[in-house]
Amino acid sequence: TLSSSSAASDVYKRQVQFSALKSNLDFTIDGYYWDFGDGTRAEDRDAIHYYRKPGIYNIQLGVTSAVTNEDEFPEKVCVVKKILVLPRNR
Repeated sequence: TLSSSSAASDVYKRQVQFSALKSNLDFTIDGYYWDFGDGTRAEDRDAIHYYRKPGIYNIQLGVTSAVTNEDEFPEKVCVVKKILVLPRNR
């Protein structure tokens, strides 16, 4: 699950918190990889980001599974969510 704690109209130049807490997969997640669509990235389950410009951003969350033996390859899953960042009303 890719969720944001702020409404689109309220995120410009403010903190936005993203969470992968509700990710429901058939494997144990070993790594989290966020791409915020503006050239910045993070590698934690939960991430905080600031958008410096209004616009449309494609947020990507990739996860990989833990590998328990040398003959296995990690499973990988990626989800994408588009968000609209609006300028704040004055």
